Amino acid sequence: MKWHISKGVFNQADVFIVELHSDAPISNYKFNAENIIDILETRASNGNLNIRIVDKQSSILHTSYLTDETQWVHELNLVLNCEDEEIRRIIKAFRHLAEINGATLPDEELFND
Repeated sequence: MKWHISKGVFNQADVFIVELHSDAPISNYKFNAENIIDILETRASNGNLNIRIVDKQSSILHTSYLTDETQWVHELNLVLNCEDEEIRRIIKAFRHLAEINGATLPDEELFND
């Protein structure tokens, strides 16, 4: 499975679109960067690092192409199969994209000693 990230327009607002693909699209998430309050790393039960994007208003629109369901969600969890360092670089890229598009995120160095 692969993730594809792009930028588009939804309801006359610029949004990021994250799509999950296999042989065909499986689902997508649309969100406005201004509504993102944090982008975190989380550790899955299998030991892999994942990316969690948290929204302040449950305004991430999730569409499943498998079930034809659409719902508003509060967070997006990206489960990736790669090394921890790669996940951290992707998180930094997401944070940078979100901030240059209007998000106010907590300082990622705030709790590091």
